[in-house]
Amino acid sequence: MAEEDSILDNIEIHKNFAIISVNPKLYPLSVIYSAAYWLLDRVHVIIDGDPDTEILIEIRPKDKESKVDLKEIGFEFNDELINYSVYTVQATRNKKLREMIVENALAGNLRTGPPNPSRFEQRTQIQTDEECPTCSPEEQANRSPRKTKFQTIDDPKNIAGVIKPRKSSEEFRKDIKEV
Repeated sequence: MAEEDSILDNIEIHKNFAIISVNPKLYPLSVIYSAAYWLLDRVHVIIDGDPDTEILIEIRPKDKESKVDLKEIGFEFNDELINYSVYTVQATRNKKLREMIVENALAGNLRTGPPNPSRFEQRTQIQTDEECPTCSPEEQANRSPRKTKFQTIDDPKNIAGVIKPRKSSEEFRKDIKEV
């Protein structure tokens, strides 16, 4: 069976234009508009017909001298109808999830606790042996408390939080040698 013998062919080729017929019960107008918009860089598109029975899309090359394969563009239009239909179905399915994500993101900006202080003082965190519940008694005897310094910034809304200062190259080399 040749390609031209297809019984589902919805593309009529004429000398300088093609007409594509679309069943609006299969494809809503929004999908037809999206597929037509996709073609606008290559052809002129005219949409007509009855939205209850049949939509007709006429495509014409933008340059009269250019040889545009109207049949191929008609097939691409049909592909885009399916593409935008699937997108619409997926967007409808995921609508609640998207709304929940946006709602959670916006709700995260609302703070219900006490206000954050406008200025943080430099502080030192000390880890002691008590903070190692999995260490054996020998390991705890050999451990010494270590200090971790934190840099503070003037951050009235506590956007950045606490930032650890960068290590100097000497401290970095020392850490590598210990490992």
